[in-house]
Amino acid sequence: MKFSEITNRKILVKGLPGCSGIAVGKAHVIATVDELQQFIEGEILITEIVEPGWVPAIKKAAGIVMNGQSLVSRNIIREFRIPCVDGTRGCGGKSATEVILDGTIITVDGEAGIVYGDVKSEPIIPLAEDKSEIIERLYEDFYNKASNLPELFQANEEFMTLFSYNVRLTMNLVQLVLKLKEDIDVLKRRLPIGD
Repeated sequence: MKFSEITNRKILVKGLPGCSGIAVGKAHVIATVDELQQFIEGEILITEIVEPGWVPAIKKAAGIVMNGQSLVSRNIIREFRIPCVDGTRGCGGKSATEVILDGTIITVDGEAGIVYGDVKSEPIIPLAEDKSEIIERLYEDFYNKASNLPELFQANEEFMTLFSYNVRLTMNLVQLVLKLKEDIDVLKRRLPIGD
């Protein structure tokens, strides 16, 4: 299922898929090369078009939205695998730099070529504080959906057994990593480690 099919966010602009992926972050509109020094890692770069000299800012970007499009720009962005929507000017309506304001939290769907703004209502997928809850919910959701397809999944109990086993292993691994992190933190506090 694609993000564009399940989201309840408001569409700000549409463009062309520049590089697939989903990015969420604070929008930073950049009009000139001189403004690139103000760009902070994790922000979403909103601009007319990126040039090869913009690589340091591109590396910091969580996502990129461009009014224009060029093969050079798209190749640079794809090299770093950054979710991107380009060509917003040519897709009717207003361009990204006209619509998206600095500091706005946006979502870039590089696969669909859509930039989303604020949430219209409650999130569709509730967030869990504990990562093991997320894994359990995914497993339950998958199992419930699989139960509705008897010819595909119920006939293949071995698949469901292996899937269940892999989910349990993943949950155990998550718990082990969290425990190791706690142990390392305790050791760091006890041992005088120089900088």
